[in-house]
Amino acid sequence: PEKDRQAHYEAAASYFDRLTAFSPESPEFASVYFLMGESYQKLGKRDQALAAYRKAGYTFPDYEKRVEAAYAVVDTFPAGALDGLPALRSERADEFERFATTYPDDARSSAVLLAAANERYAMAQYEKAKALSAQVLESPYRLTMAQQTDARLLQGHVAFAMSDYVLSQSAYEQARTGMKLSDERLLRVNENLAASLYRQGESLQKAGDTEGARQFYLQVVERLPDTLVAEVAMYDAAMRSIDLALWFESAALLQGYRERYPEKSAEREVSRKLVYVHQQNQNYAAAADELVALQGGLTGEDARKAQFQAVELYQRAGFSDRAARAAEDYIRLYPQPFEPWIAMHQTRIELAQAAGDAGQTRKLQAALVEAEKSGGSARTTESRTLAAAASWELAQPAIEEYQNMDLRLPLNKSLTRKSAALKDLMNRLSDVHGYGVTDYVTASTHAMGEAYRQLSQSIIRSETPAGLSELEQEQYTLLLEEQAYPFEEKAIEFLENNTARTSTGVYDEWVEKSFENLAEILPVRYAKEESAESLVMRVN
Repeated sequence: PEKDRQAHYEAAASYFDRLTAFSPESPEFASVYFLMGESYQKLGKRDQALAAYRKAGYTFPDYEKRVEAAYAVVDTFPAGALDGLPALRSERADEFERFATTYPDDARSSAVLLAAANERYAMAQYEKAKALSAQVLESPYRLTMAQQTDARLLQGHVAFAMSDYVLSQSAYEQARTGMKLSDERLLRVNENLAASLYRQGESLQKAGDTEGARQFYLQVVERLPDTLVAEVAMYDAAMRSIDLALWFESAALLQGYRERYPEKSAEREVSRKLVYVHQQNQNYAAAADELVALQGGLTGEDARKAQFQAVELYQRAGFSDRAARAAEDYIRLYPQPFEPWIAMHQTRIELAQAAGDAGQTRKLQAALVEAEKSGGSARTTESRTLAAAASWELAQPAIEEYQNMDLRLPLNKSLTRKSAALKDLMNRLSDVHGYGVTDYVTASTHAMGEAYRQLSQSIIRSETPAGLSELEQEQYTLLLEEQAYPFEEKAIEFLENNTARTSTGVYDEWVEKSFENLAEILPVRYAKEESAESLVMRVN
């Protein structure tokens, strides 16, 4: 019965204790100490058992079972973690080291030394743990494959804790070779290996070796893509690629990052960074696509600026259709601020002109004129200039039609028609003039004078009725000249108004043309003046 066995162990232990008391250091009692340790161990008296085993294992060098007695010390300590019992844990580690150091040739010493190293690591005694794990791995053949893996893992953990990331990388890589995919420790090992690579990259980055850092970050991404560290490493690899102006690589990394980590991508503003990278890589269409997509998630001024820039980038890329659609969306969505809104109208006009679509160009020019009128106090010199230019272009078909309108018999009927065309043309030119933009004021003023001059000339050159006598023809001619004279006078008035602008320092192609026309109308008066004026302007 258990009670009887306990009694026997108590009696034996007491006997051995009394026996050794006569001569504690006598070699003859080495076996007695060992048996006493066994008895106390059976009784669950750990401290007494340890004392007896130590005596047998380390005091008597000739005792044939001294190794077993010393190992019994190791075996007496409780297995497993001893959290909350630092003294006992330290004692266990000391005893494990003592056995391995005293009996290094014992087949169990490497395993015991490994256990000691684990204890030192658990107690954050990293220097000791590092030395012990290195000592264990000096003779890996004395360990099982599982123990070798454990030793490498420990070496990796210790090195990582000591920020020796080169050693931790090597240790973790070797440990992984001995681990099955089903090993539940593999996840942590992969994370630690990834962190070891990443930390080396960080160190190189701090030292100014950007390319070296980038390569370590890429190793994490390529070798350990499923780790938590891979997210940070992929982003940092992209940032270092940007630092090195590796635009293609940084774009690929940022796009891959966005696909793999969509939520993090929003936090890190990956789309904005892709806009920049694509622009640097001169991939303007891709940059614009990013902006259009980005614009949908923005509000207020940020959204407006994104759409505006997208139009510019599509233009730079030569994607006229996309630029036109983006510009149309901008005009529809962002009527404020006024100035860029009007500028976007002008962009649409330029795109239509480049496409050779005259009808669409006129339609858009008319839209710009109406839009500019709605600006009220927000209208600027720039907006008026754009509107004046559009109005001037819109007047060109009317000018051409008017100039091609000949006077035919019956003269009254055709003159009425041309007079109506003149009135319409003058209204259009007055609109251009009304913007007060110097270039278009001189252009419209000259065109007004030229319109009256052209009507005067058309009257004089109009058809003569058939069947008139020579006298009648002379009288008819005089009559035409009388009809034409008021129009010529009106032409001179407009042309002189234009040339008078030289007194304020204005002299452009339209003023010069007005001088030329006046020289033709009034050669005696203006031929010399125009020549002198032109000379002065050229000298200045």
